Amino acid sequence: MFEDIETHKKLSKWIIGTFTACILIYLGIRHISHVADAVMWLKDLLNPLLIGLILALFLNVPLGVNRVQIEHNRKLQLCPSVQLL
Repeated sequence: MFEDIETHKKLSKWIIGTFTACILIYLGIRHISHVADAVMWLKDLLNPLLIGLILALFLNVPLGVNRVQIEHNRKLQLCPSVQLL
């Protein structure tokens, strides 16, 4: 029936994986309220990190423009205080 041991191992892993996935889906549907609570807890946990990431992105754009101006002033041999004038 099986050509070799490798094919048998692959088939066994696939059957076990499929069976495990089916059990997890069944338990997830059966306890959907607990799953929803866990997702909301993770959202609440990651919310400050997401806000910080967005703020860092918005603050980095103007600073990147300023960095280009500083590099341009260094090439012109000007001091950084002259760029503010």
